[in-house]
Amino acid sequence: DSVKADVITYNTLCNGAFAWVQALHFLWRSQEVKLTPDIITFSATVSSCERSGQWAKALALFNELHHARLVPGTITYNATISACEKA
Repeated sequence: DSVKADVITYNTLCNGAFAWVQALHFLWRSQEVKLTPDIITFSATVSSCERSGQWAKALALFNELHHARLVPGTITYNATISACEKA
């Protein structure tokens, strides 16, 4: 039997990604397999961008939340602000 990945799997992958490129890959891959990323998926990816000094990518992801009809939370705001602060 094969195990099917769900949004929680992708949240974990985005959060544990060693590089922002990996986190973005997992975020977009989740959509390719017809899963709907949630605020945790986006927040984990924004945090990965923040840790890697990719402030522009973090900000772009933050702006993408509106299109995804997601409401950012404290973690998302903090990671985005921190990324921009490091610019």
